[in-house]
Amino acid sequence: MKFQTGHGGVATLGSYLIPIETWKVTATAQAEVFRNSKSGGHPLREAAGVDVEVEITFEFDFDANPLAETPGLRAGGELTNVHLPLRSTGLPRWEFPHLLAERVLQEMGTDGRLIVKILAHSSGVFSYPA
Repeated sequence: MKFQTGHGGVATLGSYLIPIETWKVTATAQAEVFRNSKSGGHPLREAAGVDVEVEITFEFDFDANPLAETPGLRAGGELTNVHLPLRSTGLPRWEFPHLLAERVLQEMGTDGRLIVKILAHSSGVFSYPA
């Protein structure tokens, strides 16, 4: 399974609880390749670490001046307590205690909506859906 997408979820940005519109998670493993006398010249691979890339989208009412109240809404900002459910019931879900925002895209939508897309990577441990 390379990626999963969904609707809904929540994250904390500073002291604000942010409802997530859509999300996508891509988990990757760093593969270490080696050969030894037992492999018969064929490469052996082991996972040396797992990384997760998370793309989340949410919306703000631009008329409510959301940028003044959410100072962490920037590249380098941190999202905490991120929960991304696979179903509307809330379980199973991805759980990330900390995500580091590496890229932030903001665009004006119709009717005064500020659409924000964040590309982030997990910082530390995380939980797969179970």
